[in-house]
Amino acid sequence: MTSLKSYSELDMLNILITMCFAEKLPNSDNIFHQEGYRIISIDRTIQTSSGSIKYDLVLSSVSKNVTLCFELKGFKASNLSNDQLDRYKGLATDEYIGLAGISSPNSMNHELQTIIGINIENAIRVENYQIKEGYSFPILNFGSKSISLSFRSLKDTQLDERLLKSLSMQEKHPVFIYFDKESSLSDLAYRIIPKVFSYAKVDELTFTVDQIIDDVYCSVKELHRIIGPDVKKAVINKIKQLLKKMSQEEYKDFLSWDSKQQRWNILKINSESHHVTDMAYQRAAGTFIERLKSGAPFTIDKVVPEGQLSIFDFEEDIEHSL
Repeated sequence: MTSLKSYSELDMLNILITMCFAEKLPNSDNIFHQEGYRIISIDRTIQTSSGSIKYDLVLSSVSKNVTLCFELKGFKASNLSNDQLDRYKGLATDEYIGLAGISSPNSMNHELQTIIGINIENAIRVENYQIKEGYSFPILNFGSKSISLSFRSLKDTQLDERLLKSLSMQEKHPVFIYFDKESSLSDLAYRIIPKVFSYAKVDELTFTVDQIIDDVYCSVKELHRIIGPDVKKAVINKIKQLLKKMSQEEYKDFLSWDSKQQRWNILKINSESHHVTDMAYQRAAGTFIERLKSGAPFTIDKVVPEGQLSIFDFEEDIEHSL
């Protein structure tokens, strides 16, 4: 079986989260919830005697006294490192569950296991790497239509049996967390630009940074609370950077920062703004995002064909005369 889609770490994370909900979502399998697992943390760094440990996702089952720690390697899985895997290999279970705040009826007998999540086309290469370097972590393979376990067994034998059979999966999966440390400004722009427009169209013409973070970063508040603070801070800084960039470049006539009130003000677009103004805001998205991707500098095109308006020339008196 070959994968028609190469997943990023963020894609994999969202797929696994789907499998943890109490309510079974369409075209998904909530196998982890069925087996008694609950989400403990997402991208959270724990300082241990083995060094800094940061799993992408940690699940734990009190009834089974088992914790599953996922290290996700998206795309080509080229960032596998001995240093990281050595820390996982030498990790003391009782120390980690204590520091991570994981409940256990018997910490001395608690089972903790690291699982490497990869795109299925990388399975043989990652297996060979582990054999060569002396590791024995189970591999969770993400294919275009299924997820399966390989290389080593899970300590949870019931879950192991179910994952060995492979689970069906839809290529288009739900998204709960939209950004991570690897997200680019253009990734953020695809959600933030429409969100600002949606505020304006209901006459919500000011917003705080915290407000837009809540609206665009993570759609489930319970998940937002357990995302690691270093990852959360990195994403928040990128959102702030993007808003500032918008207000200085293509969206400089649509967005301004009120330093006194610590709020962003939306200009020119509102529930009654002219469709030409609305279209100018929306057209600017294509130019802005393409520049973010290419790294091209911002320039104002002052040469506007006769009969057309630059997106920077819309004034209210002109707008209402149209």
